[in-house]
Amino acid sequence: MENNMRRQLSLVASLIAIFISYRNAMHPPGGVRPAEGENLQWAGQSILAAIYPDEYVIFLILNTVCFFSSVSVCLLLLSGFPLTSRFSSWLLSIAMCIILTTFGMTCMLAIDMTRLSSN
Repeated sequence: MENNMRRQLSLVASLIAIFISYRNAMHPPGGVRPAEGENLQWAGQSILAAIYPDEYVIFLILNTVCFFSSVSVCLLLLSGFPLTSRFSSWLLSIAMCIILTTFGMTCMLAIDMTRLSSN
C-alpha cells in the first residue's frame, strides 16, 4: 500500500512540475514582445531575455532540467519500474530532489527578474 501511495504522489508531483515548466517555457515571465507595425524582427521574443540576458539563460537551463527530470520520473513510474529495491527508491528520491530544487530555483529567478524589471 505504501509503495502504491508513493508512486501516485511522485507521479502527481512530476506532472505538476511538467505542466508548470512547460508553461514557463511557452509563456515566459514578463511576457513576450508583440508583433507591432512593420518591424516584426523581435516579435515573440521574451521581454526579460532582452532586459536580463544572463539571468534568463540561467532561468531557461533550470526550467529545462526541471522539465526533463519530471518527464523522466513520469516515464519511470508509468513504465512499471519496481520501487521495491533500495536502488530504485534512491533513484526516485534523487530525481525528485532535482525536480524540486530546479523548480524552486526557477520560480525564485522568475520572481526576481519580474521584480527587478518593475523598478
